[in-house]
Amino acid sequence: MSKKHDMIVTLIAGHLQRQGFVIKFMEGNHSNVTMKKPEMPLKVKRHRPDVYALKGDAIGIGEAKTEGDLKSEHTKNQLLDFKEVVRENTNNVLVLGIPSNAKIELIKLMRQLRIALDEQIIIIEVPETFL
Repeated sequence: MSKKHDMIVTLIAGHLQRQGFVIKFMEGNHSNVTMKKPEMPLKVKRHRPDVYALKGDAIGIGEAKTEGDLKSEHTKNQLLDFKEVVRENTNNVLVLGIPSNAKIELIKLMRQLRIALDEQIIIIEVPETFL
């Protein structure tokens, strides 16, 4: 994973923690997020998210994407799987972290996949100057 990706993952994890979620798994190397790594990476449907968190019976899923990621079938399948899990409980959330220059492409992809942005599916836009 790139440093850019790790930075976005850290921001997603911080967002989930501020919402009261406890981080159970994070992809990459991070020293400033409180968590215990599980013995085995967790999968949500067919994919392991960059961040997996819990708050009671609610699941928080975090996924960092760059502009290049948005064209892949893997990303499309991840988004569809994660959306399905998020919609199972009104307290579940999916947080997508994206560089500012990729936000328009992400929104286009979400529309194409018929995934609505709402209080359960959130985009964190990260200015390029922070990456």
